[in-house]
Amino acid sequence: MSQNDFQQEAELLKLSFQQMYLQKGREQEPHRELHSANLLESESEWCTRRYVLMNLYPGEVQKPELKSWDWKREAIFEDGWARHRKIQALFKKYANVVQDEKGNLELDLTRLLVDDRLFLSPDAILHFGSEKYLVEIKGLKQEEYVLLTDDLMQAISVSQVVAKARIQANNYLFFTDLQKAIIWIENKNKPQDFKIYVMERDFDLFKPYEFRVDEINGNTYMVKNHGLKMLSDRVCHSPQDKLAQNCPMRDLCFSSKVEEVK
Repeated sequence: MSQNDFQQEAELLKLSFQQMYLQKGREQEPHRELHSANLLESESEWCTRRYVLMNLYPGEVQKPELKSWDWKREAIFEDGWARHRKIQALFKKYANVVQDEKGNLELDLTRLLVDDRLFLSPDAILHFGSEKYLVEIKGLKQEEYVLLTDDLMQAISVSQVVAKARIQANNYLFFTDLQKAIIWIENKNKPQDFKIYVMERDFDLFKPYEFRVDEINGNTYMVKNHGLKMLSDRVCHSPQDKLAQNCPMRDLCFSSKVEEVK
């Protein structure tokens, strides 16, 4: 076989491997509830109506169809999960991991805040001496990682990933009633390189995300008690909008069931 034949064969095999990522993504069940990570969506992507509909009609949740190019996103997700599993395995064996009331280790342990109708799953909660630390794990590419210093405020100014990690950790601190968090930033290209930041919770940073939770629950209450005419306004103009195409509530949101009442 010629070198060109080998290259063509390699390309066909690569396409097969890309399909495997898509298969894995398609097999995952869609989320039917609000998770703390959803609160970090940008203003341009945020839609209160979506989560109110999810609260009211969880059986109507649909998983957006994956496109052929979405294998890249699925591969990125898998890389992130692998990083989390590696560090959590280290904690499980050598750290003093906090346990919940049932004896489960606080390592990506999902919990429900009933009053807030909110799910959260901190990467880890650890004991160090008399302190409890919530842990948030993220990975950065080499070119972004080298821009970081040991100053967290400098780090959030040069990296959106670190900035979001700080917000996520801060939200978790309030939702779990803890005071301090560790942000673990790993170099994706050189995993032996990582930075550790320590932060205390900040109420001013938390307020906009607390408001989002209250807004969802408030509107859910109003619709339950006064009907769909109270449903918050739609953000998208049509089902073809980019945001709508990735929305698990698109069909219901634009359905006659909702339209006739509104």
